[in-house]
Amino acid sequence: NNNNSNNGAVSAVEMEILKSQNITLRAEIDAVRQLARKNDEELRTLEKQLIGAKMGWAQCEMERENAVSKQRDLKALIRRYAAKVSTMEVELENTKDRLASLTAAQQGRKKSTR
Repeated sequence: NNNNSNNGAVSAVEMEILKSQNITLRAEIDAVRQLARKNDEELRTLEKQLIGAKMGWAQCEMERENAVSKQRDLKALIRRYAAKVSTMEVELENTKDRLASLTAAQQGRKKSTR
């Protein structure tokens, strides 16, 4: 009989230990849930930052492509102007040569009329 009361006492002690462990586990679970919520919030914040960074990167890429395109256009324009300048230099040289020929011819006429 004494043995039964010891069993009952042990069972009551075991029940108290189990209740205490249960309370501790629930507290730990709540703490882990809070950490998980906090991590979820941080993850959402980081994902938003990542999206912003990707959008910024894409914008930079578009601006870079625009700059490269403008650079190509400007180089083509420079080539066209360089070609025009070369043509004009040739025309100027031809004009100088004709002018020199005319001047020489006029001076030759002046000498012959003297």
